[in-house]
Amino acid sequence: MLGPSGMAPAGPTSFRFLAPGARLLAVHAGQAWSIGPDAGDDPVSCEVRGDDSSIALFVMGRVSVDHAGISVTDVPTARAFKQYFPGP
Repeated sequence: MLGPSGMAPAGPTSFRFLAPGARLLAVHAGQAWSIGPDAGDDPVSCEVRGDDSSIALFVMGRVSVDHAGISVTDVPTARAFKQYFPGP
């Protein structure tokens, strides 16, 4: 299903973004995404780690999961990220 933010995940989906400058958690659990600071305690579908620039470029769709500055815990889920958050 295509919504305002792109394709909706088939089930509960979450991403943790870890960079030196920030820890963010994006969670889809029903009708919408929520994004906010991350305490790091909850399990996630995929954790994305990297330096600040690499994480920013990944979120904006400028680099993929294959980028040298990015590491992920679940490659297929990380590859699906831009289906949920499309953009240029």
